[in-house]
Amino acid sequence: MMIIDIYPFINGKAVVWVKDSVFTEDNSPVVAKCGLINNIDEFIIPPIYDNIQYIGTDTVAVNIGFKEGKKYQYSGRWGIVDLNNQILVPLKYTDMICWEDGIMFSAEYRRKWGVINIKGEVIIPFKFDWISWPDKNGNIPACKAGKYGCLNMKGNVILPFVYDSVTFK
Repeated sequence: MMIIDIYPFINGKAVVWVKDSVFTEDNSPVVAKCGLINNIDEFIIPPIYDNIQYIGTDTVAVNIGFKEGKKYQYSGRWGIVDLNNQILVPLKYTDMICWEDGIMFSAEYRRKWGVINIKGEVIIPFKFDWISWPDKNGNIPACKAGKYGCLNMKGNVILPFVYDSVTFK
């Protein structure tokens, strides 16, 4: 196994991309896989995934089937594992954004965005074109029917969907 890329360490862990150094029988290109290592270079999450989002929490967004340069809708499925590689949320989402708390996630399912928790429960229904993560006050930028607005943590609209963009500082 050959390491081809390593991301910066966050809380003693880093995403690592590897390639198997053994050629396949048909001489086809060997695809890189990624996993998560600790600060003594041991894999905590084995390099079996096609993409990983790790932000330093006890949960990791993982993808199987991701192809670089392809649209997310046609390129693999995202889910959530813990640091023991136990699946917490099934790999069925076309895109995912990890929130800072590590227990909530914006996710895309069947071309609509919503918010799920670490148990896979829907917190905000999948009816938006896009949903970001919350700012420090719990305001969540979102897009619906091509217009931007803002939701609170319960999914209630606190800024109507009438704007061309939204920005929080």
